[in-house]
Amino acid sequence: MDMTFIERLTAATSDEERATLLLEMSLSALTADLQAAVRTAALPHWFDALFLEALLGEESDLLYDQLLALSFIEQIPGRGYAVQERMRHQILANWWRTDPDQFRAQSGRAADYCATQTNTNEATWLAEEIYHRLVSNPTTAVSRLRHLAAQWANYEYHAYEEIEYAIRLANEQIEAGRLVGVGVAWTRLWQAKLSLMYGRADLAAAPLSQIVLEPAYETVLAAELAQTQGDLLARTGDEVGMEAAWRTAYDHYRAMPDEAGLLDAHLVAEKLRQAGYPLPTEAAPVPTEPAPQPNADERQLIENVSTAWIEGVLRTALHQTIDLRMARDGGQPANLLYHHPQRLDQPLVAGHRLSQLWTAAGRALLILGAPGSGKTITLLQLLEELLDEARRDGRAPIPLLFNLSSFAGYASGRAATSPDLRGWLAEEAYNQYRLKRSTALEQLAAQRYVLLLDGLDEVAPAQRELCVAAINEFMATAPCGVVVCSRLGDYHALATALELPHALVLQPLGNPQIEAFMAQVASPARAAMVARLAEDWQLREAVRSPLLLNLYPQAFPALPPPTNAHGTVEERRQMLLGAYVTHVFTQPPATGREQVADTPQTIGWLSFLGRYMQKAGQSLFFVEELQPTWLPPKDNRRYRVLYGAFNGLSGGLFVGLSTGLVFGLSGGLIFGLRFGLISGIAGGVSIGLTNSLQSPQLRAILSSLIIGLIIELSGKLIFELIFGLIYWLGIIASMSLASFVDTIQLREQVHIIRPTWARTVSFFKSGLIVGLIVWLIVWLIGGLIGGPIEWQIFGLIGLIFGLIFGLFGSILSILATPPVNQRAYAGSGVHTSLRNALLMVGVASFLLGLPTLLIYPGLSVFVLSPILPPIFAWFGGLAWCQHMALRLVLARRGWLPWRLVPWLDNMVAHGILRRVGGGYIFIHRSLLEYFAALGPE
Repeated sequence: MDMTFIERLTAATSDEERATLLLEMSLSALTADLQAAVRTAALPHWFDALFLEALLGEESDLLYDQLLALSFIEQIPGRGYAVQERMRHQILANWWRTDPDQFRAQSGRAADYCATQTNTNEATWLAEEIYHRLVSNPTTAVSRLRHLAAQWANYEYHAYEEIEYAIRLANEQIEAGRLVGVGVAWTRLWQAKLSLMYGRADLAAAPLSQIVLEPAYETVLAAELAQTQGDLLARTGDEVGMEAAWRTAYDHYRAMPDEAGLLDAHLVAEKLRQAGYPLPTEAAPVPTEPAPQPNADERQLIENVSTAWIEGVLRTALHQTIDLRMARDGGQPANLLYHHPQRLDQPLVAGHRLSQLWTAAGRALLILGAPGSGKTITLLQLLEELLDEARRDGRAPIPLLFNLSSFAGYASGRAATSPDLRGWLAEEAYNQYRLKRSTALEQLAAQRYVLLLDGLDEVAPAQRELCVAAINEFMATAPCGVVVCSRLGDYHALATALELPHALVLQPLGNPQIEAFMAQVASPARAAMVARLAEDWQLREAVRSPLLLNLYPQAFPALPPPTNAHGTVEERRQMLLGAYVTHVFTQPPATGREQVADTPQTIGWLSFLGRYMQKAGQSLFFVEELQPTWLPPKDNRRYRVLYGAFNGLSGGLFVGLSTGLVFGLSGGLIFGLRFGLISGIAGGVSIGLTNSLQSPQLRAILSSLIIGLIIELSGKLIFELIFGLIYWLGIIASMSLASFVDTIQLREQVHIIRPTWARTVSFFKSGLIVGLIVWLIVWLIGGLIGGPIEWQIFGLIGLIFGLIFGLFGSILSILATPPVNQRAYAGSGVHTSLRNALLMVGVASFLLGLPTLLIYPGLSVFVLSPILPPIFAWFGGLAWCQHMALRLVLARRGWLPWRLVPWLDNMVAHGILRRVGGGYIFIHRSLLEYFAALGPE
C-alpha cells in the first residue's frame, strides 16, 4: 500500500469519502474493462450470464468468468450471483455521484431486460423492473408500482409480501437519493397502506407524516393520501380528524376531470355514512318540471319484472340470507368487496346502495363469487333498487333480469362468428316478461333498458367465449347499463374477459360469521351442530357458502353419522344437499298442500327436470316452453303420431261444425265425429311416417300426399270427388302445417284493436296473395283430375277462395298483440293458446259463415270447411295439440307427472323450487346440479 493512498485516506473528512477510497483501492488491481463489468454487475440485485449480456453486450462473454472469480461476488441460490451487498451499495453510490446519466441509461436497459422475464408474472422480476425503472423513467415506474401494488392486494392475490418487497426496493432508491418528488410520496403512501392492511396502525403514521404535498402533484395523490389518513385516524379513534380527512378526500375525488373520481368519491361518502356522519352536500340541479311517470306499458313491464324476481325469489330468500357484509377475521377483507384492477379492494359496508355504486361505476358492473356465495341475491337487491327508480321516474331505464344459460341454445343455430345478443334478448324478453320482440328491440336501441345478466358460468363451455364476445359487442354498440354475474373460477378460466373493469366480489364466510349464525339457530340440536362443525373441517369449509350454511340446520337431522374422517369438501357439499332434500320431504309443506314423500318417482321427476333444464340451457322452467327436444329420439315418432291425430281430429270436428250449419246440429256432429276420426287417423299416419325426414318442406309435401291417398280411399264414400276435396282441403292444409312445424309455438296474445286504413289494406293484400296461391293450386288440381268442366268449376272455386282469404286477411287487421302482457298463472300460455284458436274459429265462422249462410246455406259449408282447420291450427290449436301430446308421452314414460302444474307448486311448497312469474326455478343452481347428477347421462 503506497504512502499516497494512506495520506489520502487519513485526510478524508467523511465516512463516504473514506469508503470511496477503499473501493478504489479494491478495484485498482483490476483491468479497466473488469472494473466496468463490476460496476454494471452491481446495478441489479442479482445477475447471470444472460442478464449481464443484456447490460454489457458481447463483451460479457469474456468478463463473466473473471467476475465469478472475484472474492466479493456471492452466489444467490436460484438466481445466479451478486456483488457483496455493502460493496454493491458503495459502487452504486459512487457511480450515481460521478456519472448519473450513464447510471440512468444502464438502469433503463436493466428494466427492459426484467420486463422480458415477467411473462410468468413472477413478483420478483416485476419488483426488480420497477426498481430500475424508478431511476430511468420515474413517471412510468410510479404508475407501474401503483398498479402492481393494487393488483397484489386485491381478492385474487392478497400477496402483501410482494408489495412489501417492491416497497423495500423503492426505499433503497429513496435512501440513496436517486428517487425524489412524487415517486417518494407514492412509495411512502403505499408503505402506510401496507401497514394498515397488516393491522399495524402504529407503523402507518411515520410514512404518512413524511409526505409533503406540492402544488404540482396530481390530484389523485392528494385524494389517496387524505383517504389513507382518514383510515388511519379511524383506527386510532380520532373521529374529528377522520371526518375531516375523508371529506378532504371526497372533495379531491369530486374535483377530478371527466368524473374520473366519481366512484371513489361515492365509496368515501359511504364510509362517512357508515360512521354516522352526514353525507357531503352537493348542489343538486333544480328540476324545471316534475319527473314524468312511466306509461301503462312500462308500468306493466316493471310489475312483471318485480313479480317474477322480487316477490317470487328475493322476498322468499331474504329470511335465509346471511349478511355478507359482517366483519370477518382480523386483517381479512369483508365478504362483499368492490374491485377495480387499478385500485385497492374496498369492503362495502352494510346499507350500501348498490344502485349508487353501479351508477358511479359507469353503469357497468361484474358480480363474482363462489357457488352459493350470494351472487344472485346481490343482483336481485340491485334489481329492486333500479325498479324503484323506474317507478318514480319515467325517464329512468327499466331493469330486466335474464339468465344467460339459454344463450348457448340460441347461438348454436347461428354463425359462431356473428354473436347476436339482441336477438336472444328479444326472445327472452318475450318468454319471461311477455314483451313483444319488436318492442324489445326498439327499446334496446333507445337505451330504455338496463340488462342484468345472471349465470355466465351456466352457458355451455363451448359457447361461453361466444357469449362474452356477444356481450362485449353489444356494450360497444348499445351503451345501455349492464351487470353480469358469474362464478369466480369459471370467469377467470375465460380466454377473453368482459369489458367490465368494475366488479363486486363475494368472499367465503369467515369464522365469526359462521359462529354468529349458529348462535341464532333455535334448535335443541344446536350444540351438536356446532360440535359437528368443529370436528369435521371439510364440512366447516363447505358451510362457508351462505347457501349451505342456511341449509345446514334443516339438513342436520338427515345427515349421515360422521363415519368418514376423510373425503373432500365437494363430497360434504353433496351430502348436505342430499340431507336437505330428505329433510324437506319429511316436513309438511309451508302452504298446507299435500305432503309429498321423497319416493323414487318424485326424485326421478326432479332428476329429469334438472337434467333436461341443464341440457336445454335453462335456469327458468316454463310449462309453456316444453319442447319435443326433451324427448329421446326413439320417442319422437310416438309424439308426432299423437299430435297429428289430435290435430286431425280437431280439424274434422270443425268441418262437422260447418256441416251442422246446413244439415242440423245432430247431423253435423255425427258427420264431424266420422270425419274427425278419419282425419285423426290420416293426421297420425301422415306425420308419423314423415317423422325421420330432416326437411320440413319435404315432410309437408309427403304428408299432403299421404292424406290425399287416404282421401282417395275414404273421401268418395262421403261425397263425390269435388265436394270431398273441398271438405278435405282444410285438413290437408292443417296437416301440412303440422308437418312443417318442428317446435311448439304458442299463440298467447291476441287482442282486438281498431285498425288503421293502411293496416287493413296491407293485411288484405297479404290474404289475397295467399288466396291466389290456393286458387292456383285448386285450379291445377281441377285440370289434372278432370275435364274442361271440372277445370272451370275448380277455377271458380279457387277464385272464390282467393277472395275469401283476402277478406279474411282484412279481418285479421283488427287483431294485434300488446307490447306487454303477463302470464296469469303457470301453464296459462297453453290454455290461452287454445282459447285464441277457438276465438279465431268463432270469429271466422261468424264473419264468413253467417253471410254465406244467408246467401245460400250450402255455400257456408264450402267456405268454412277448408278454412276452419288451418285457422284452428295456425292460431294456437296446433301448439295445444303438440303440447298435450308431449305431456302425454312424458307422463306415460314416467318422466314427469301428467298433472304437472300442481306438482310443481307442491315442490315450491316443499322448498325445492321457487315461482318466478309464470315459471319455476330451483332454489339454487347447486340443487339443480344435484338432481341432474342423480339421473343417467
